[in-house]
Amino acid sequence: MKIRHGFVSNSSSTNFIVVVPKDFKLTIKDLEKDEDILDALYEDEIIDCSDDTEEYIVTQEAVDDLNSHLNVLKKEDGEIYQGDVPAFQAIVEILEKRNFVVMRMDNNFGGGEGLILPFVDQRLKKRK
Repeated sequence: MKIRHGFVSNSSSTNFIVVVPKDFKLTIKDLEKDEDILDALYEDEIIDCSDDTEEYIVTQEAVDDLNSHLNVLKKEDGEIYQGDVPAFQAIVEILEKRNFVVMRMDNNFGGGEGLILPFVDQRLKKRK
């Protein structure tokens, strides 16, 4: 049985503002190199663990799914709600490990779902 030792957050009450570079794309090798992200993906039931070796099994389908969510965050109107994305914790872990999180806002209102939003610089929009 795997036990997570890395970053832990109560994302149900935390929102994130992020900047994901347009050319950023995860690969299987990226995920296999980071035990904390693998732990988060396992906890989110996105990847499995081998019963024999207790090693994580990362599939291209799992990587493609993560990349599709990250692509949403590359758009100005993109957003990811915790309740809509099973891999929410893993995505937060990926974004934080790569320093893509611009701001983290802890919400003390309780009962709210975590949210990830892309940063949009309104000054740049006005120049166009």
